[in-house]
Amino acid sequence: MSKTLFVFLFSSNPDPYINAICYAFEKLNIKKVKLIHIKGTKTALNDQEVMPIKNKIWNQIERLAAGEYIKSSANPEKLDIVKLTHIKKIDIYNRILSNFLDDGIADINYEYLKEELNQVFKTHVGTNLEDCIVDLTSVAKVPTIDVFSTCLALGIDNIYVFELADAPDRNNPEASLYHALEATKY
Repeated sequence: MSKTLFVFLFSSNPDPYINAICYAFEKLNIKKVKLIHIKGTKTALNDQEVMPIKNKIWNQIERLAAGEYIKSSANPEKLDIVKLTHIKKIDIYNRILSNFLDDGIADINYEYLKEELNQVFKTHVGTNLEDCIVDLTSVAKVPTIDVFSTCLALGIDNIYVFELADAPDRNNPEASLYHALEATKY
């Protein structure tokens, strides 16, 4: 089996997930991405917002591959699309799109975190737990501790967080995306 990145959805901003996916694709040799939503815990996402954030992630990657960026907007009906100013490394988005299929979202109940997370891992990597890479980039503090300790209890120790060295520039969010960052900035 190939390595799978398991990304936990806790924020409505797609950019941190995109950075984590790009980094794992380029540096950790992942072949699959599985998005995970934990129900019944503190998160910035309610159950109705999970599918829209999944769509935002993949739509943003498609736009980035085309040299465009979708800025967040107060009006979800109107997309504010701008041309990328940093285009040197945008080929990563095309490579991601050509290598990954949208595998949907795994919903896990917080009450049964260990059992259901174990089932998701087994479904996607079988018994090859070394093929699991867990990303906790946008996870809130309490769930992070629970997911981290559960992963360790299940024998998964390939857990990471993609973290920017500097705070994102809210006026120029593209500058905080993987393709525009120097390696010293994450």
